[in-house]
Amino acid sequence: MKYLLIIWVMVTPAFACDPREVVLGKTKTYQILFRGLSKSGQLVEIYRNEKARAWFAATTDRNGAMCADAGSRV
Repeated sequence: MKYLLIIWVMVTPAFACDPREVVLGKTKTYQILFRGLSKSGQLVEIYRNEKARAWFAATTDRNGAMCADAGSRV
């Protein structure tokens, strides 16, 4: 079962997708570290929380849906 869970996490494209305002409202302690555009036109951002030494990456589509992808603690 442990290995099945790891595989599921690896193939899951995103952990949460919500309107951009909702995601940013939940992550007020994070600051933008990087912002750019993908070839497909999505906004790609990396946020970090310096105090908690944590980060996450997010993509926002043209409709305003923001998906927070894998993050970690350093």
